[in-house]
Amino acid sequence: MLKDRLKKARLNANLTQKQMANMLNTTQQSYAQWENGKRYPKPDSIKQLSEILNVTSDYLHGRDDGLEDVIEVLKEKTLNEEEKREIIALLIKYLDK
Repeated sequence: MLKDRLKKARLNANLTQKQMANMLNTTQQSYAQWENGKRYPKPDSIKQLSEILNVTSDYLHGRDDGLEDVIEVLKEKTLNEEEKREIIALLIKYLDK
C-alpha cells in the first residue's frame, strides 16, 4: 500500500525519484526500493516524505479511508451546485464519524 501511494504522490508532485532522493539525503536506488516495496522507510523518513509530497502520513500508510483520492478526483472535475451540495453533505457525514 505505501509503495503505491508513495509513487502516486510523487508523480502528482511532478518529482522524479532522483529529486526525492536528493531532498531526503539518500540515493535514488534506496528511494526506488521504497516505491517497489523492497524496503520500508524509517518513521522519520515517512514524516519527511509526507511534508515534501504535501500528504499526510496516514495517507501514505493507507489509513485515510480514501479521502485524499476523493479530493484528487474533485480537483479534476467541474461540479454543478447540486453535486457540490451532495459532496459537502457527504464530507460532513464523514467528518462526524
